[in-house]
Amino acid sequence: MTTRFHASRRHFLQAVSAVAAGTALPVHAQAEFAKRPVRLISGFPPGGQGDAMARLFADRIRAASGWDMVVENKPGGALVLATDYVAKAAPDGHVIGLFPQAAISANQVLFKKLPFDANKDFTPISIIGRASVALVAHPSLGVDNLKDLVSLSRKGEISYGTTGAGTLGHVVLETVNRETGSRFKFVPYKGEAQGAQDLLGGHIKLMIVTAAGMRTVTQANPAFKPMAVTGKQRWPGYDSMPTFEEALGAHPVYSLAGWQGFLGPAGMSSAVVQAHADQIARAFAQPDMQQRLNAVAVTPQLHGPAEFAQIFHNETATWVKALTDLGLQGSAG
Repeated sequence: MTTRFHASRRHFLQAVSAVAAGTALPVHAQAEFAKRPVRLISGFPPGGQGDAMARLFADRIRAASGWDMVVENKPGGALVLATDYVAKAAPDGHVIGLFPQAAISANQVLFKKLPFDANKDFTPISIIGRASVALVAHPSLGVDNLKDLVSLSRKGEISYGTTGAGTLGHVVLETVNRETGSRFKFVPYKGEAQGAQDLLGGHIKLMIVTAAGMRTVTQANPAFKPMAVTGKQRWPGYDSMPTFEEALGAHPVYSLAGWQGFLGPAGMSSAVVQAHADQIARAFAQPDMQQRLNAVAVTPQLHGPAEFAQIFHNETATWVKALTDLGLQGSAG
């Protein structure tokens, strides 16, 4: 608990410092941003968690900066439509996007051909959080920890549900299969809610879920067993559930928790990138933002342009290797 508190407070203080030390736009650029709408692209339909997060930041940035920031939803194509729109936008800062990591890191492997180069056509602006996922088990399996679950699966396949090929949960469980000899069988679902209902009904025995999904399942039936969570931190409220690395040992895939980040098109000036990063940091630093992000299953973290660029490069390489090792190249079309 102490580690999580200090980590959260550290990111909050970083946000405050970033606001205090922010680089202002030149006067003419400020006037231009005040006159023209800044369009924040979301790859999710209205009403979902991804859309809610984009609107939360747009509202806070609009109120604090005076910019006319509006959210535009461009759902479809596993987020390819939205990311392509941002990649092809003019690099003047009036079109940016808020995307999950899989939209960039996974899609470049899952699709045989993308209309953009994921490594060259974006400018990293800010990470505002991490979204980890966890494995939850049906009580009929009779296991209390991940090692025992792995041993049980070696005696016969156990089906697990997750929201599609190439998602973090899919990559992690298939990596567990490769590393441990477990026999977890992938069952894709269009949405978490459908998979959770099948899990509660006993049609599948395992499910990869977000924090919100875990709450749904364990509140419906407290006998369900949280097994392990991706990333490097345990979930608040589930302190007895280990990370995959704690349960099975260190592995770069087990430690992944997908970033949620603001991206612009390649070629943005450093002043415009910093102006966006400053406004994002200002919104992040507001007292209720930590709670609001947690409510949409995002662990708050703030990283500015330089840090994000390094994370973008390093973690994309990890995702690409993991998906390639699993033979998922071109599996999405």
